[in-house]
Amino acid sequence: MGAVSSKSAHAPPTNAITNSLEEIAISVNIQAITFGIATSMAYVHIRRASADPMWLRISVVVTWLFCTVSLVVMILAMYELTITGFDNPINLLTLPWQVSIALSPTFLAATIFTVRSAFLIRLWHFNARRITDRSWHMIVRSILLIFTALLTLFVMGSGILIGVRLFQTPSALTIYRIKHNFIVLFGGGILADVILAAMLCFGLHRSRSGLKRSDSVINRLIAYSLQACLFPTVVGIAALLAYSLSRNPLLYAPFYIQIGNLYLISLAATLNHRKVVQEQFRQPLELTLDALNSTAALDVEAASSQMTSVAQNEIHRPVLHEKTSSETLSSSRYSSSSICLEDPKKSKAEIQSTLSDEVIELN
Repeated sequence: MGAVSSKSAHAPPTNAITNSLEEIAISVNIQAITFGIATSMAYVHIRRASADPMWLRISVVVTWLFCTVSLVVMILAMYELTITGFDNPINLLTLPWQVSIALSPTFLAATIFTVRSAFLIRLWHFNARRITDRSWHMIVRSILLIFTALLTLFVMGSGILIGVRLFQTPSALTIYRIKHNFIVLFGGGILADVILAAMLCFGLHRSRSGLKRSDSVINRLIAYSLQACLFPTVVGIAALLAYSLSRNPLLYAPFYIQIGNLYLISLAATLNHRKVVQEQFRQPLELTLDALNSTAALDVEAASSQMTSVAQNEIHRPVLHEKTSSETLSSSRYSSSSICLEDPKKSKAEIQSTLSDEVIELN
């Protein structure tokens, strides 16, 4: 009776693992594809990163190394599941060191920690330029940055704890026993990503200058940042739902193992996109003469009207009248030229340069 009950207790996870082999095999292939995309984007960044600080280049390289190890672990795990242990499903309950269930949480947590820390440091540098600003939104952003940093450390610790627990008791049944650790890992990461995306978009929105071209670029940057930052979050939500709602202990794995590569793609894409932003912001400003001609015509008309009025009221002073009208016309034209050409051009150039530096630093 005890043997029967023991078999019945172990049957569900064994069948679940066996039935998940096809999904896991497909997910490993997808992981290899996303790893190739992430590698190409990271390589492009390394070639263009001569002006970037050393810590940023190291972050990209370290993240790529973590993703590489994670892919190797998954390939070895698939070999163990499909070749070595395919004819003995009971052995699948014991996790060898290769199986991603034991190592992926740690490596993926390290990958996410590295990428999220890079975004946090860039946001901190952006806020440090406004350290004298004591407005309420600046205080809130600083508090959120500190909270997100602590949350990132907490999620990293949860990933390491899951790996340690799985090594201590290498069994697929352990996944059921540490369910709360997985929920903390998924939920904390999702919350941190949402806060980071919100702060990034808010910082870009606050950088608006009122210039049509720069505001249009900022709108595209906000949409691009949401797509780049929240796509790994959406996959994380899918992994959380699959883990919480399904009785299959490995159903979350096809979603979860993609997150590391997606974070690397997000970081590399954001860094590579800066060159496009710089070119859009640093295009020469074009000022048409339509507004100047229109203003000059109005000035001539106003000067002529003033000349006629002065001539009627001071008919006995024709010479002085001619001199005054000439000076008025010259002064009016000079004023119009200085307003339409010098001041706006100077102010737009200053605003454009400052805005470009701020947005590039934030993005």
